[in-house]
Amino acid sequence: MTSIHDHDRELQRYARTWAQLTGSNYTTALRHLEPPIVRGILGDRVSPQRLREALEEHPDLGDDSQHADCPYLTDHGLDVAPDVYLRVALVAEVLRMFTPAEPSMDVIMVRLAASRLLKPVVTGITRGHVLWAAAALGIRFTTFTKPDVGTTDLIGISRPRFEYAWRSLGYGSAPDFHEHRPPGWERLRQAVEQYAETGQISALPAAHEPTRPPSRFHDWFITQTERAGLYGNVAKAYERCASDSTMPIVDTPEQLLEYLSGQDTEIIDVLRGAAAEYNARH
Repeated sequence: MTSIHDHDRELQRYARTWAQLTGSNYTTALRHLEPPIVRGILGDRVSPQRLREALEEHPDLGDDSQHADCPYLTDHGLDVAPDVYLRVALVAEVLRMFTPAEPSMDVIMVRLAASRLLKPVVTGITRGHVLWAAAALGIRFTTFTKPDVGTTDLIGISRPRFEYAWRSLGYGSAPDFHEHRPPGWERLRQAVEQYAETGQISALPAAHEPTRPPSRFHDWFITQTERAGLYGNVAKAYERCASDSTMPIVDTPEQLLEYLSGQDTEIIDVLRGAAAEYNARH
């Protein structure tokens, strides 16, 4: 069991490290590392040493991108203000809500979501802060060039869970269903609200993983998206809507037929065909 004295010694050690890395004094570094909001909400605190290691792994990372003209890491330490710790540590908590995946989420969208969620306690979050937090957590990211748009960075987090958070934060319509709610969503949201109001954090809900059993029909039907014609288009529409929480994940073809009973005859015929095919195979 970690005692209060052990925690204090750890905090003091972290403050000395952060002061050395940022060229600040111990008192200033301690002020930015001791607030309850950065002591770990959905996981252990991100240590200053881990932040340094993440930059050594990505030495060109800076405010603009992972290939910045002015990277955070220099020959003399970190070219950042001491208060950047609050931003990066809290963005790391946001990223912890999402399951790791292949890089597909635009860092600009992730920055917007993190900024809105964390606005009551911190502002000024950059794309670089998001990438730095991802690197510290071991979350993959890569550069992607969009034709006629330019280069951006993609982060490897679960799209359905991110879509739920994105919509819940007011970007688009609110989620209608909650299968993809991140397990730490309420815990982190309440921690931010409590700290903004009182400067303290207490009595947070546990961050439980969803307990919904897997759906064999759902898993089968989303594999039909490559089929030609209307059949494939209906499967794609279902996959998209189930992913962005605008319709539920269904357990049987009959449930899907019932949910979409008001659709055009052609779509109903496709769903009946899918039901017959699935039931014959299972």
